[in-house]
Amino acid sequence: MAYNSDLITLVPQITQSDPINGDSVIDDLSHKRQIYADVFTAGRDEFNAAGVNGIKASYTFRIYSFEYAGETIALYQGKRYFIYRTSGVGDKLNLFVEEKVGKK
Repeated sequence: MAYNSDLITLVPQITQSDPINGDSVIDDLSHKRQIYADVFTAGRDEFNAAGVNGIKASYTFRIYSFEYAGETIALYQGKRYFIYRTSGVGDKLNLFVEEKVGKK
């Protein structure tokens, strides 16, 4: 098994104030970062546990803990994923993601 063999892009989100239309959350593409990760499809247990909360689990990205700065969006193979939870093991961190339908 190759370690950290897939390239993902982590994207933070920021809140943009608009006094007329109200606040909106947008992707901060100026601070996106590409990192390498191990990519796994969501297992049955994760898929079922996430489904209880209305989440459709897609992948788990395993990265080094020091590379994560609280980003909420991950781009992988041309698709945009929302990071709905994280879980650390030693110097590694698992990012659990779901694809948001209708968002690019």
